[in-house]
Amino acid sequence: MPLNSMELERASTRLAELRRRLNDGQAKEAADIQREVLLIIDVVTAMLNVLDRTVAAVKRPSR
Repeated sequence: MPLNSMELERASTRLAELRRRLNDGQAKEAADIQREVLLIIDVVTAMLNVLDRTVAAVKRPSR
């Protein structure tokens, strides 16, 4: 699944929204928020893995 900066931006926005909900005391279902945070972490981790592979491909010598 290709990832791009739009997905990273959406994850960042969603994380900020979840933080606001927690700080405002609106988080009645902490387990749901925890699941969403874990999904955001998965997106960011996948983005880093894609970046690592891209950098490795660029650094690979031409044949």
